Amino acid sequence: MPALPSVADVMRIRMLWTIQGKEDQGLRFFMKYTGGPPSTADLLYFLGIVKASADSALPTLFSPDNVITGWIAEDLSSSMGAVAELTDSTPGTGPSDYIPSGTCVVSSYEVTRRYRGGHPRSYWPLGISTELTNAGTWTPGFVSSCQSAIDTVVDSLPASTHGSTTIVGQVNVSYYDGFTSVENPITHRYRNVPTLRATPLVDTVNSIIVRPYVGSMRRRRPKTS
Repeated sequence: MPALPSVADVMRIRMLWTIQGKEDQGLRFFMKYTGGPPSTADLLYFLGIVKASADSALPTLFSPDNVITGWIAEDLSSSMGAVAELTDSTPGTGPSDYIPSGTCVVSSYEVTRRYRGGHPRSYWPLGISTELTNAGTWTPGFVSSCQSAIDTVVDSLPASTHGSTTIVGQVNVSYYDGFTSVENPITHRYRNVPTLRATPLVDTVNSIIVRPYVGSMRRRRPKTS
């Protein structure tokens, strides 16, 4: 598979988790910056900000079965962009009642562009069974608490400056546009192969909306890239 193209003036923030004993799970979001490109020291500074925010805002929203274990920041502006990693060890402080490991809270990232297909979102390994109204819906109070906490985490970075780099705000990066149907020469079956953009499309995230339905991480659990 070819390497993904560079994304000018954008960094990727990866949040790492251990979910019910399974390591290297997580989620990611993107931030646009001006100035720069950031050095490793700059990225470590930004990670310190978002780590402190998450460690303060999130733990009451998930059980001790899950643990925030680290953070990675990557400058996507070139294949030689700086990378920084910060370790963490923050377990949940919510009730330790059982909840399936694939259960999560979904946050949608609203952009101006309208299009068919999947829209930007993150799957946060939050949730405790006492906050379920039924098998598929979170309580309104829990949704409100998650909204406030996730806003706090993501909004902790914009306007932060270190070195020559200033973070402007959250964005989404679209690497693919449409697909090509490719025939297997042996089975003669077709599969749809996503078409990689020559230049990634960057959309400004206008708002974050936490959904009331119970999300499922399933195969998304290790998707931190």
